[in-house]
Amino acid sequence: MFGLLFLTNGILFFFFAPIYIVFANQIDILFLILGFHILFSVFTSASQIEFSTNPNYSASSFMGNILGFALAFLAYALIYKASGSAAVQQKIYLFMLLPPILGYAILPFGSGIREKIYYKFYELGNNGFYIPSVAETNEEEVDETESSTT
Repeated sequence: MFGLLFLTNGILFFFFAPIYIVFANQIDILFLILGFHILFSVFTSASQIEFSTNPNYSASSFMGNILGFALAFLAYALIYKASGSAAVQQKIYLFMLLPPILGYAILPFGSGIREKIYYKFYELGNNGFYIPSVAETNEEEVDETESSTT
């Protein structure tokens, strides 16, 4: 699992490296790109962990992670915009610390909202977020053919 996360984050780094180079002279834009990079890497890592630990609910957990990512990036962008024309030296610490804090705090919040919605549906007898695995679908096909032959 750790190797897959490391590989994915390495690929993300090489994807973002040219963007960092293009905007090397504009420090304010670099902070925005860095914030997006950190939030996106936390999002991809959380999604990969959810996909591997609970694959039957991967689609709905992905929706929760997208919601958390969108909320975290929106909060980061609003704080970035609200900082206005403060000195760059004052903004450095804020914008370096803010993306990991927002990512690790708000992404689980988005997943938690998804779980609350799922449990409400599940209490009503609906399990619509469940995606059966290939083995389960093959078992159902075998059971149907055995019941039709007897």
